[in-house]
Amino acid sequence: GGVSAPHSRFAQLFRKRRWIAVAAAIVAFSAFVWQSRFNSRLSLAPNHTVVIAEFANNSSEAYFDHSLTEALRVTLRQSSYLNVMSRQQITAALQRMALPPDHELDPATAVVMARREGAGLVIAGGIERLGASYVLTSKIIDAGSGETLKMRRIEVSRVEKVLSGMDELARNVRTDLGESLQLISKSSRPLDKVTTFSLEALELYSRGNRLEAQGKYADAIKLKERALELDSLFAMAVSDLSYDYRKIGNRKKALFYHRRVLPLLDRVTERERLAMLVTYYGPSFELDYAQAYNYANQWTLLFPNDAIGHATSAHLAMFAGDYDAALRENRRAMELDSSLAGVTYSNSGFTEALAGRAEKALEFFRKSKSLRPDYLALDGYLAQAHWIRGELDSAEQTFRSILHTGDAMRKAKTHAHLAALYFFRGQLSNALAECRAGIQASQQGDHPDEAAYFHYMLGEIERERGQFDEARRELKLAIRRCPSPFYELGLAGVSLAAMGDRKEAQALVSRLTAMESDDPYFRKLKRSYINYIRGELAFRANRFQEALGFFSKVGRIYRGDPFYLLARERVARCTAKLLPSRAIELYQNLLDAKGESTMAFLASVRNGGLWTSRLWPEALLELGQLYANAHDTTRAVECLEDVLRFWQNADPSYARAEQARSLLASLQGTN
Repeated sequence: GGVSAPHSRFAQLFRKRRWIAVAAAIVAFSAFVWQSRFNSRLSLAPNHTVVIAEFANNSSEAYFDHSLTEALRVTLRQSSYLNVMSRQQITAALQRMALPPDHELDPATAVVMARREGAGLVIAGGIERLGASYVLTSKIIDAGSGETLKMRRIEVSRVEKVLSGMDELARNVRTDLGESLQLISKSSRPLDKVTTFSLEALELYSRGNRLEAQGKYADAIKLKERALELDSLFAMAVSDLSYDYRKIGNRKKALFYHRRVLPLLDRVTERERLAMLVTYYGPSFELDYAQAYNYANQWTLLFPNDAIGHATSAHLAMFAGDYDAALRENRRAMELDSSLAGVTYSNSGFTEALAGRAEKALEFFRKSKSLRPDYLALDGYLAQAHWIRGELDSAEQTFRSILHTGDAMRKAKTHAHLAALYFFRGQLSNALAECRAGIQASQQGDHPDEAAYFHYMLGEIERERGQFDEARRELKLAIRRCPSPFYELGLAGVSLAAMGDRKEAQALVSRLTAMESDDPYFRKLKRSYINYIRGELAFRANRFQEALGFFSKVGRIYRGDPFYLLARERVARCTAKLLPSRAIELYQNLLDAKGESTMAFLASVRNGGLWTSRLWPEALLELGQLYANAHDTTRAVECLEDVLRFWQNADPSYARAEQARSLLASLQGTN
């Protein structure tokens, strides 16, 4: 009964294959048991925020360090059912936890964060090598108990299949969270079609996002541009770069990437597409607030549980002048995600300030400051709210506190605010000093172009003081140094026309008319610049009806648009020459817009828009004169007493204050 050698080899081979088959069955069974332990579907409340922990990279490939976390975040954000915590929100939450902004968000930290921020669930996962294959895993963790509720496992045969494996993993997660298969199939585009085919590019982009969330825009730009070198059609990177370059003040590069955005919109998820369109048409670029607001509203309709969408809609509603909608959308954003409270309180405060409701504005700003104590912009907003209330000393003290803590550009902006405040109070010598300090801060901040605005302000102040040669010198410096979008050309042109320098003002009209620029700011404002100067030229020639026509053509692009506010003051002035009774109403409208004139700004990274606050006291003076001419002594006296409260510490040489005192004295019979 011996066994032949061939039979023996066959028997050994059979036993070996049998054990392989048994081992494979055990692995398959284990995987089945591993997933079956958690086979019940969950029911996630729609307003629950999900925190995505960093995807653990247990492979040897460095391009999996952060790329798969970003991939999971992008693909889960395709769902209208989920509210995924953004990288910016995570960075802010880490700060509240007293952790560094680059702290690794491992599952344990993510659970703590979720509990603190009111998020319901944490999604964690990882990747590891299994021979030539890769195993992707995910688990859904209850933030309250720390218990793992669901686990999933996907195996892909090679590295090129990892992104498609992430697609499958995300679909499983969405199913586990209770989303219907029908809804998933309608909103589940493959990752390589909505991000990039390159894992290396996705890794660089993800690392760039982490830096951007920390405010390190220059460092983020370097990584995202390297990502574009690997995939020139990486739409999210292109859109981000346009925004990041705008944030650091590089207009040329910002516009270079801005022009590339629209052709790439089919390479992003629907949610990202709407967010990119809001950025494209919004205050950072096209200044088409109506279009941006429309896309923001689409965003909230399609993704009603997206807190960022509601906060974005609120921001745009504010600039559209729909203040009730802005406040309502901010409240909705906070209901969906309490971690946004610092931002939404600030935006609600700005809304109330624009509306002239200073007390409510202060309340919101203080709430925001308690949550974001290091956010210096809030100190400026608090100062402006005090200003609207007429608490000028408090406004000045708050502005001055910023000078001890801000960087050079924050200091430059604060000097601009202080110059405008002193101008408002008739303290022209102090205003001059602040402008000169602003020039120095602009140079120290490596933004010498910012000095153009301060030269314009110096020219305006010197004109107000009657120092016309000095005024001309400063205005010419502003004209020579101003960068795109050339705000100072329009402003300086009006100042020159007001001094009777008709030839120089007309030369600026001709220059502006011939100018071409790819800067959407300039294209949007070009006609306003020209009509503004032409109106002043006609006014100085006593052609008041013609001037009125030009000034009336300066439209309002957004609430707080300084060119519109300045033009409305000119409309009132022209009307006073033609129909004084109607001018009273127009000046009163300017007083009613004191919130806008105090909060006014130019929608760009540059300083400006801050000089419009002086329209408030000047309107009071003009109203006092109009009421006096109409023999309405009671109202005339009220206006003059109000304005002299602002000018009680004005420079002795300030002509407007002397005019107000003289008129008041004559009305009171003491002159």
